[in-house]
Amino acid sequence: MKYCLILTIGTSLLTLDAAWGQTSPQAYSDTVRVGDKVMTYVEQMPAFPGGQSALFQMIGQNISYPTEALQQRLEGRVFVSFVVGTSGSVQQIKVSKSAHPLLDAEAVRAVGNLPAWQPGRQNGRFVPVAFTLPIGFRLPANVEQVLAERAKAAKADTNPASK
Repeated sequence: MKYCLILTIGTSLLTLDAAWGQTSPQAYSDTVRVGDKVMTYVEQMPAFPGGQSALFQMIGQNISYPTEALQQRLEGRVFVSFVVGTSGSVQQIKVSKSAHPLLDAEAVRAVGNLPAWQPGRQNGRFVPVAFTLPIGFRLPANVEQVLAERAKAAKADTNPASK
């Protein structure tokens, strides 16, 4: 059973261009590296497939509040930094501002599962662009019920007689 997770994703640090084609990442042949320089703002920013709302939906669907974090009643906002590479892939994922190691690990995992983006462009060339995405974790109102259901599911998974 999937649980509803209260997830807040701030938009103040994320700029996306909603319009983009359905070209595969392998089709970008005019990529030029500018040394190892990662840009922070370019003429055409990278775009997530489906736009900003699709990005938030994807993060929300892929994140799972860690059971141990629920047990410890941990909440907070994790700032995850990453680079959208010249192929559109999400690379160099790291926590730039931590809430707690359990929450940090889940936020990094969720960002790491994002599909390829349309890469950013500067002067007509594909360039790597840095992003920071704040991901908020807030305890659900029914935390005790969620924990009880997870414990019951874990017990059923380990009990061979129930299979």
